[in-house]
Amino acid sequence: MDENPEALRGADDARAQADVLELLRLARGLARRPDRAGAVLQELGFESDGRAGMERILGALRDVRAPVTGVVHPGESPQWQPSVLAPVFYGHADHGTADGLPGPVRVFYPSVDGSPQDAQMLTGVGRYPVVLFLHGQCAEPEHYLKWDLVPMQLARSGYVVIVPKLSSTPPFGGGADADFDVATSALTWLRTQWEHRAELMPRPMTGVVGHSWGALLGGAVAEHLQAQGSISAFASLSGGWMEWPPNPPRPLDLDFATLFAWGTGQSDLFAQLSGPAAAILAQPRGAVHHVAFRDGEHFDYFREGSTTCGRAFRGPCSLMRPLAADFVTTFLSHYMPPQRWSALATLIPHSLVPPPLDLTPQQEFFAGGHLTGFAAIPTARTCSVTHGWHLPPFLRGSIVLGAG
Repeated sequence: MDENPEALRGADDARAQADVLELLRLARGLARRPDRAGAVLQELGFESDGRAGMERILGALRDVRAPVTGVVHPGESPQWQPSVLAPVFYGHADHGTADGLPGPVRVFYPSVDGSPQDAQMLTGVGRYPVVLFLHGQCAEPEHYLKWDLVPMQLARSGYVVIVPKLSSTPPFGGGADADFDVATSALTWLRTQWEHRAELMPRPMTGVVGHSWGALLGGAVAEHLQAQGSISAFASLSGGWMEWPPNPPRPLDLDFATLFAWGTGQSDLFAQLSGPAAAILAQPRGAVHHVAFRDGEHFDYFREGSTTCGRAFRGPCSLMRPLAADFVTTFLSHYMPPQRWSALATLIPHSLVPPPLDLTPQQEFFAGGHLTGFAAIPTARTCSVTHGWHLPPFLRGSIVLGAG
């Protein structure tokens, strides 16, 4: 396939150029993994003939360069630190036992490179907070790699996110759980051995995000980090807090900002913190945000067909995945911003709905596909999300987005 940079540069709309470039980046990443491309295309519904044709297209895209000339020259850094209000691209790299870890992890980070896999990290524009992301239980190979949008968007917004592979054993033992050691070891490795550790903000600028049992494990990790003065925020995505046994106590004695999200669909019953279960929201002592997706199901955080888990339960709203990523990103941006973006505590309101992006032409180039949930919810007929917050001692508020 002939390279035609002018085709990418010809559009006057920088955001359109960014969308095209993002499509190229995703296609090139898939093309570089031919062993997985066939399975992915089969999940998307391509039959053998159609799949062969699509694989030829992906093969042709493998070597297409995605230029950023005229916006940022190759090897040149932009003159701003990325944030939720001024995103860049993202990169990711895989590490494991050969690097001194107890098991596989994937690390996401800000980048301006045209292809995510092993992209060059964006450095020299300010230091980044750290986020530990913990996946939930799902009996499929490499489930930790299925979580993409949340860590991708956080990386684009100025965060370094580490996603370890967990055994998905029940997390009710707190610090005695095997995955607890995996999670805390991943954080220690990132801050002490990772090649880019000098680009990270100090230990208190650490957040923990988890889904399902990963959220429950995340609570135990969060309490552990709190005892060390090493955490600023925690987010639970459909954590099954109603599953937690009487002993030991739920690990929610937290004195920093927390966010709890869940769907009201039948497969997310143990995560719904409404009615009598809302008492759980009073356990954390810091700012508490709670986000309820109407009719959302436990695995609606994934694109349909991308995981073998939860296929029998899909809610009517296709925006739960991007909305969850948007809320987590703006939540962390408000309470745990990148080094040079302390103003985000004011610019991002308590509703966590950000103001419209006000970008330079350079910044516009990188903004394609960013905060798509917030952008789409005003006109979504089958989607409704309610967000409430309590900021001690007295400040409370709530909003409804979508077809309330």
